[in-house]
Amino acid sequence: MIKDKVPIDTLNPKICPNCNDGNVQDAKFCAKCRMVLTYDAYNETVECQKEKESEVENLKDKMRLLEESQKEILQCLKHPEILAQIAKEG
Repeated sequence: MIKDKVPIDTLNPKICPNCNDGNVQDAKFCAKCRMVLTYDAYNETVECQKEKESEVENLKDKMRLLEESQKEILQCLKHPEILAQIAKEG
């Protein structure tokens, strides 16, 4: 809605509870300090954090598998008889 060529949103800013800066009415985050201003933005932030945590857990699992594989390879290099047995089986 516009009154006297000035958007109503400009006349009634959403005040940030953290830094007291004025923001547009539809702002999800404070433009100055990035504080969450809406419930939807909070949910987005929580969901994003869950995705990041899940990604970190996946990377940790992959790292564990790589470390285990590396240990197996080192054992094979230290004990050539194991490597020979693997070669016979494969």
